[in-house]
Amino acid sequence: MSQKTSGFSTIFLAIMFFSILVIMVVVGNTFGSIITDFGKKAVVKNEIDMIGNKLANDLTTIIITLPHGGKIKYVPAIPSSVAGVSYNISLNLNSDILQIKSYYHTVNFTLGGIHYEINGSISIYEINISRVT
Repeated sequence: MSQKTSGFSTIFLAIMFFSILVIMVVVGNTFGSIITDFGKKAVVKNEIDMIGNKLANDLTTIIITLPHGGKIKYVPAIPSSVAGVSYNISLNLNSDILQIKSYYHTVNFTLGGIHYEINGSISIYEINISRVT
C-alpha cells in the first residue's frame, strides 16, 4: 500500500511543478514589458532632464557672452534618442520656454527675458541665435 501512495505523490508533484512553471512563463510573458518599461521611463526622464539642463545652461551662456549685433550657430552635442526613444526640442522665444518632449516625459525650461535679448530659430541639428541690437 505504501508503493501506491508514493507513486501518486510523485505524479502529483510533477503536475504541480509543471503547473507552476507554466504559470510563471505566462505571467513573465504578460507582465515582462511592464517591468522593463518602468526602467526605461526612469532612464528617459533622467536623460531628458539632463539634456534640458545642458541646453538651458548653454543658451544662457551664449546670451550672456554674445555681443550686441552678434550671431552664433550653436550645434549641441546631444544624442538623437534616449534609450531608443526619440524626442523633440522646441524653443519658443515669445514665451521664453525651451521644451523637450518625448513619449514618456515632457520638460519645460523657462529662460526668463530671453526674447528681449535674442532672436533665434531651432532646427533638428542646430540653434541659430542673433543678439538684438
